[in-house]
Amino acid sequence: MGRGAAWTALTALLYFLALPVHEVGWSLLVVLVCLPAVLTLAVAAGDQSALPGGALLGRLSYPLYGIHVPLIAATAGAIKQAGGILVGNGAMLVLVPLLLLAAYAVLAGFDEPIRAALARRFGWGRHAREGAAPGTDSEVNLSSSEGSTVPA
Repeated sequence: MGRGAAWTALTALLYFLALPVHEVGWSLLVVLVCLPAVLTLAVAAGDQSALPGGALLGRLSYPLYGIHVPLIAATAGAIKQAGGILVGNGAMLVLVPLLLLAAYAVLAGFDEPIRAALARRFGWGRHAREGAAPGTDSEVNLSSSEGSTVPA
């Protein structure tokens, strides 16, 4: 479907996330119907990107998921201790860049090095297939002592 599908998916995602509706019925509709439709459209877009930094944002999503609650709580506590100097949008202007920087630090300093080490150690993914013999890149050996293999 190409770049048009990527832009449509991005626009729809931003629209659904920005709606100021807090009713349970509407929230369920968005979560159970609209967002899966957006995901399907994004997958149909293939490798086309609507955002220049889309790949980086995708890599940041899991570290951001892992650290956002503690950082939001710490930031809220710091703002409260400072007498509530930032509220609403002002707090978000401080919080979002802080969250993105922290997620990048986790990505570069922990997530990607650990994944690469595990891939080398257990022969998973791209790292294993680059040195694999011809005809063997469809299977990954998970246990060298037992010789069991599973499809990659």
